[in-house]
Amino acid sequence: MRVSLNVDGLVPSAYVLAAALAVSAAGCTEDVQAPMSHEIVNVEAVADPVGSDCCGVPVADPATNGLRLSLVSDVAVPRTDTLSASTAYFVPFESNTISLYDGGAWVARTMSATAELETTSVANTSYDVYAYWSGTDVLLEMEATPVTPTLELQDGVQVKSGAASHRYVGVLVTNASGVFEDSQKNRLVWNRNNQVPRAVNGVDLTSWYYTGNQSTWREVRANAASRVRVAAGILDGSAGVAGAYASVQAVEMCLVSSGTNGAFVATGIGVDSTTSNSAQTVELASATTSVYAHAFASYEGYLAPGIHTLHWLEIGQTGTTFYCIGSSSSPPFGRLGLSGTVVM
Repeated sequence: MRVSLNVDGLVPSAYVLAAALAVSAAGCTEDVQAPMSHEIVNVEAVADPVGSDCCGVPVADPATNGLRLSLVSDVAVPRTDTLSASTAYFVPFESNTISLYDGGAWVARTMSATAELETTSVANTSYDVYAYWSGTDVLLEMEATPVTPTLELQDGVQVKSGAASHRYVGVLVTNASGVFEDSQKNRLVWNRNNQVPRAVNGVDLTSWYYTGNQSTWREVRANAASRVRVAAGILDGSAGVAGAYASVQAVEMCLVSSGTNGAFVATGIGVDSTTSNSAQTVELASATTSVYAHAFASYEGYLAPGIHTLHWLEIGQTGTTFYCIGSSSSPPFGRLGLSGTVVM
């Protein structure tokens, strides 16, 4: 901000005092010298906050966060599964700079070393993760995710309630063994910024028999083998409902083993349910004793903040027993189950 001071009539010492007070109010410490005459002068950044271009400090955009949470110390978006990690890292993605609030304004902070967190060894627990300035570097802090969100907004940026210096950067969830995991079966690392599509895959390689009950959905093979778990944080606001965008499909193939020739069978996707189908698109297929029914379903939508399980479901005509395949049949018909992406 540029402020004009009319110093006509002021002696040089009075000008110096006025300018110095204005610059001091901006948090600057630049030396101020008296002009040679009493002309109108401009004082830069008189009303600018700390962290602006005052005193040579770069302008800090509150939206700036060039890093991602990762379970690999030097890879922001790992291409392979990490099944068991005791440490999570804050890794440069677009840059190694993040804007952090210092109590008066936003300041661009550059990491000199990779920030990291150690697991608590508590199983199946969600943690909110915050970045903050220690005085010498960017560090991470994590706290168990509360049932009721406790985030606040500082200039539109999510921060820890009661501690605006701690910026909300994501969510980490421990698996059943109490360690961190980021795999196609368990996507348990969610980033607030720099989100990318991450593959999820709940393929079941086993073939099975299933006696239909057309009034009730059930989990495929009545088994947890195809389940996919997903972590989601607060995407918008201080207590928003949108957490992680998911686009997931399911494929099943079945023959009639006994019962009605031409009986219907369908597959579905249950979000946090083994008996309720959440898929918006469901293909109803007709199976015979010699022709496989090809059943398809798809789900797209936002998963609310929290830990979610995607279940592969099936339903079939009552009284008919189906033979459904994984990839163990010969010839190999493919790999059937859940697959898709989650943006996180």
